[in-house]
Parts: sequence; C-alpha cells; structure tokens
Amino acid sequence: MTITLTREEAQQVLDALEDFCEYGTILKPIEKRDFLRSRLAQPEPEPVAWMDRRHETFTSAYAMNHHMADPLGDYVPLYTAPPQREWQGLTDEEANALTYASIAEIEAKLKEKNT
Repeated sequence: MTITLTREEAQQVLDALEDFCEYGTILKPIEKRDFLRSRLAQPEPEPVAWMDRRHETFTSAYAMNHHMADPLGDYVPLYTAPPQREWQGLTDEEANALTYASIAEIEAKLKEKNT
C-alpha cells in the first residue's frame, strides 16, 4: 500500500521521528528519519502540464506560467516521476555464493603469484 504525503505532512512525520529518536537508539525509526530527511531535501518537482477537469483538456506548463490558459478552468498539475523500485538486497545464499567465489578468486591469484 502506498500513502502519499504533502511536504508539510512529511515534515511533521520527520519531526515526530526525530523527537522519538532522541529517547532511544532504535534502528528502524532512524532509517526512516534519514530517508524522510533526504527526500525533503530534494527540490519540489515542477508540473509538466495541467489538466482541466471540467473540460477534460490539457494545457502546457508554459501556457499556465504565461497566463495563456482558460481562467475558468479547474486545473490539476501533472507530473512525471521516475519509476520507483524498492531496494532488493541479496539473500543469504547469494551473499554466501559471492563470498565463496571471491575467496576462490583470491586464492587462485595468490597461487598464481606464488608458484
């Protein structure tokens, strides 16, 4: 489930997490606090176009910025966003396989240098 927050709401959550983190050292709230802090530090995105809900038409951001749009329109901003993918870590088996592969490569290189 995805919940969308305004910048103000995200700032309130960040403030609450910072207050919470002052009273203990629990890792998860600290990670969430750092995530929110980094997201809030990013500039707000600019709309790429506007949709007039009343007339079901689209207006460019240029037209909106230069007052060329219908003043009676009921406009909502439209944004582009990069696809959001959740970070996928390695499984224990994958990490172990990489570790053993690295050790085997190091041993082979040492054997090559010492024979």
